[in-house]
Amino acid sequence: MHWFAQAFFPVAASLRAAALAAGCAAVLAATPSGPAQAATETRSVADFDEVVSTVPGEFSVEQGPRESLTLEAEPAVLRKITAEVHGRRLVIGIDGKVETEQPIRMKLGVKTLRAFESRTINTTRIGPLRSEALALVLAGGGSIRVERLENAQSLDVRITGSGDVAVGGGQVTAQQLDIAGIGSYSAPRLASERATVAIDGNGKAQLAASNTLAVRIGGIGHVRYHGDPAVTRSIRGIGSVDKD
Repeated sequence: MHWFAQAFFPVAASLRAAALAAGCAAVLAATPSGPAQAATETRSVADFDEVVSTVPGEFSVEQGPRESLTLEAEPAVLRKITAEVHGRRLVIGIDGKVETEQPIRMKLGVKTLRAFESRTINTTRIGPLRSEALALVLAGGGSIRVERLENAQSLDVRITGSGDVAVGGGQVTAQQLDIAGIGSYSAPRLASERATVAIDGNGKAQLAASNTLAVRIGGIGHVRYHGDPAVTRSIRGIGSVDKD
């Protein structure tokens, strides 16, 4: 087994398990009675282009002509889910602790999305997206996957918790990745001119760049890249930078 797999995966697995256990203990607890039926509710939301989620569960985002939020959960859970717009930021949260046996599912319709931040344990899927600039922050656990990002000027990805971020394809002028927690970033089919990577935690990245690639590894990290960029690297921790 490669040194990186030995160093990264046992630590990541244990900490992700700990994060999952802590998150479930803090927010979700099993009910002692029989299973409750899930219900669906639509919330009125408008005039936002940033999203922050503190609700654990399954999150899907689709870009289209209308802004909307549909929630699926047990009725007692639905009553505690809040959705408020402050400025241009939609914050989806839970008022206190809840008990549930059914998964919480959230479906969000956006006209424009410039930032998405997950502060809990989420599995987030973002459909094909057109946005001049996009910021993705994984501060809790789980994953964020963007199917495609089209014709963007900038992409800023930060992993401060434990989890994975992926972009399936598209084009961006410049992308910046910062892994301060434990996680991975996969975007080998996202064409970019410039890329900057900083790993101060424990992480790996796979990406593409055509002009320049700057990598700084202060923790444990491994970066693989596509293309023929001019590469600058600074490795003060344990890591490597390799061309695919």
